[in-house]
Amino acid sequence: EQIFNQIGILYRKRDTQERITYYVADFGKHRALVTLSCTEKENICDVISVYKQFDVTNQPDLRKINEWNISKGFGTALIDETGKPVIKSRYGLYGGVSLKSVRFFFLLSGYVLDEFAKYIETP
Repeated sequence: EQIFNQIGILYRKRDTQERITYYVADFGKHRALVTLSCTEKENICDVISVYKQFDVTNQPDLRKINEWNISKGFGTALIDETGKPVIKSRYGLYGGVSLKSVRFFFLLSGYVLDEFAKYIETP
């Protein structure tokens, strides 16, 4: 939570289950799920993930989703079990990271959310 405050991202803690804490955070126009996965030993966190499901009128097909994954270097696109497009990003915290690198990950995640939203709306 200190990371969100220091970076200036609006967030709300939703839940903690086992070793994963769930947050909802605002990335500009997009609200996304952010998870923080921690080990049981010494409560060391090892992965931050950003996950966003999109409600769009024209659902992209698998070809379009695969095209994103092949052509873009950040953020993995998929179609979830409800048939909606999703973009997710993961940042490994193994070995320690700086506040600057986490800030960059969140800034890049916001950019990817914007780009993916435009991409899936384009026929």
